[in-house]
Amino acid sequence: MPVVAYVDGEFFTDISQAKVSIEDRGYQFGDGVYEVIRSYDGKLFGTQEHMARLDRSLKEIELDLPPGMDIDAVTAVAREALARSTFASALIYIQVSRGTVPRDHSIPEESRSTLVVTVRPFTPATQEVWETGLAAITLPDQRWLRCDIKTVNLLANVLAITKARRMGFQEAILIREGVGVTECSRNNLFIVKDGLCLTAPRSNWILTGITRNFVLRLLAENNIPYEETFFDKGALLAADEVFLTGTGNEVMPITKIDEQLINEGQPGPLTRRIAELFREFVQKSI
Repeated sequence: MPVVAYVDGEFFTDISQAKVSIEDRGYQFGDGVYEVIRSYDGKLFGTQEHMARLDRSLKEIELDLPPGMDIDAVTAVAREALARSTFASALIYIQVSRGTVPRDHSIPEESRSTLVVTVRPFTPATQEVWETGLAAITLPDQRWLRCDIKTVNLLANVLAITKARRMGFQEAILIREGVGVTECSRNNLFIVKDGLCLTAPRSNWILTGITRNFVLRLLAENNIPYEETFFDKGALLAADEVFLTGTGNEVMPITKIDEQLINEGQPGPLTRRIAELFREFVQKSI
């Protein structure tokens, strides 16, 4: 089935026909925000949480939705786009830019924002891949100071994951000087040491992931100890287990960092338990 796209009130099944102006500030300045929602069995998951984060991102950069639209209307568009696609498993991208105005750095007094939604089929990692786990490289965190806003400005992330892949790794773990380990190029990060889960705290240094928040809730509900705190590279490499969380990856073990194996290159027991708890949570929620 074709990819479905939506641009400012019109749906397309030929994505090449879905176009945005060259003067759009999303292209000119990266002046926009986005959100990604996953579907399971043709149903959106975590919709309320994703849309709340989109609403926050919009407010943080003083960006309005297109005239006559609110967050509920955007949600309705996402649901209709998914229904039109007929994909059971998909990633739904929602992007809002400040729209088409003559190029000028300052925020225009008047503009009409652009809403774009795309629905693409998604194939999750196989159990074989999960059992192998991912290999990650550590890199300096070179992103801007407001990582908590889910903007379309992803150049530092692009460079990090590209370097990782060229070196034979599947992810990049970012470390900010004076702060510690923050997150990955596209996912949040957890480590386990002596039964205690650690993850970077909610702050401007990380994007507070939806899956991350669900996992923290599951840890609390199942009496699994955890702390939201920064840790350094030494603690990362000394961890008993390492895993990442994200919309596409759910809970995914990292079994190698730089040239060092984690848990002898195998997913750890607590990672396995948390992954299973999350899968059960998804099935109960959709």
